[in-house]
Amino acid sequence: MRKPAAINDMPCPSCGVVDPYVPDSLWPYCSDVCKLLGRYELAWRTYPYRIVVLSHPHLVVQAGPRFDLREAALKGARKRALAAERKRRQRQRFNTSPESRQVTQTEQYKPPIGAPFELPGVENSPTE
Repeated sequence: MRKPAAINDMPCPSCGVVDPYVPDSLWPYCSDVCKLLGRYELAWRTYPYRIVVLSHPHLVVQAGPRFDLREAALKGARKRALAAERKRRQRQRFNTSPESRQVTQTEQYKPPIGAPFELPGVENSPTE
């Protein structure tokens, strides 16, 4: 066990807990979970429970209260979260004006109103 000292009172890089009695095998992390998340440059937060990208704490990788801590689930989570954020920012940058917004198919197809259409000087005949 590490001895409590002013130097050893640094917070865990993953969760921020200050625990001077952390075993040497886990240092600088406070637990096995924090060490596992730190290996993939992830961190976990409480209130609400979530796993976030360490360098970008607003990017949520998983929302709790239950987490999938298998290495297969965590391995590319940071890259996927950063790529999704880049795409979101690109969409936001290119779709700033109301004219450039995406139109859904239901908005694009406007059925006819059904009122008669008349042109002056032209006889209208039903096309049924």
